[in-house]
Amino acid sequence: MAQPKLIADEGSIRRLLKDRQFPQDGFRINVPTEEMAQLLYNCYVAHVIERGRHFIASDDLERRIWQVAEMLTLPTYRFGLMLTGGCGNGKTTMMRAIRTAVHDLYVSRNSAFCAFPGFRTEIPLVSAKEMVGQILEERKTYASADILMIDDLGHEPVEVMRYGMIHTPIVDLLEARYARQKYTIISTNLKISEIRPRYMNRLADRFNEMMHFVEFEDGTYRG
Repeated sequence: MAQPKLIADEGSIRRLLKDRQFPQDGFRINVPTEEMAQLLYNCYVAHVIERGRHFIASDDLERRIWQVAEMLTLPTYRFGLMLTGGCGNGKTTMMRAIRTAVHDLYVSRNSAFCAFPGFRTEIPLVSAKEMVGQILEERKTYASADILMIDDLGHEPVEVMRYGMIHTPIVDLLEARYARQKYTIISTNLKISEIRPRYMNRLADRFNEMMHFVEFEDGTYRG
């Protein structure tokens, strides 16, 4: 007996997606890109001054600000951001600027997050090394945060022994966030080509699907 041809039923699909957890166009802040870029720039400068340093303007920094602003405001299926490059060239400052900008926008214009009912502005920013030490106790918090920032990925041990068992805490956490399509921002000194050898094919493929990549090529600002 010939099997009937399967045809997608739009009514059934709409019913199934009615309570979907994931916005259709990924994580997108509903403000103009130009506004987001200006806010990010202001936040970036403020964090440099807050740390008692002299802000150095550059065309490269502006280019990255625009890249990040576009990735946060334009429709995309991706739900993550990875900042790559050497030490001391502004990756962590950019993460702090994003966190401050998101909080400022949420307070001043809650409607910018209308696609995310119940959005939580608490954005953990934790180094990967520190996170490994906390992961068993804080896993639920890190896995469920609407936005999570992981600093210095690659400086942590991939495997740790806890209670006689081997754990891969960062890999497991990122797998959980991938499954939930939770927005994750990562900074790392690793080159993109070094991700796969360290974290294996499965997670590297997840990164390729979920992450925008922004390369920081400047030398260190630390002197």
